[in-house]
Amino acid sequence: LDCKYLLAESLFGQGKKYDAGPIANGALEGLRGNLKRGPDHFTTLKCRALCALIERQQLKSTANDLAQSALAALELFFEKADIREGAGGRKLTECEHLAAQKVTGFLDQVLAP
Repeated sequence: LDCKYLLAESLFGQGKKYDAGPIANGALEGLRGNLKRGPDHFTTLKCRALCALIERQQLKSTANDLAQSALAALELFFEKADIREGAGGRKLTECEHLAAQKVTGFLDQVLAP
């Protein structure tokens, strides 16, 4: 699933949004159904934000709904991280911080007026 996401992101970066869309959507469905990761895992968040960005590029009306759900999941991700850190658990890794920045960047592009 991670490889599917990376392939979709790579294709999108190359301007092949029509090729990237089905791959990203397939990866997102798999990530959502993955019980070990769940909807607030950073890879799932990145994939959801990428799907929203691809849909916006294709002028689909569902892009804003998908972006709003990704934004809510990102907020939940940070809330859980704060709770975990406050209870003496682990802090967010550098990889998780970078993923959050990427998600925020994608969502900014989707939700921009």
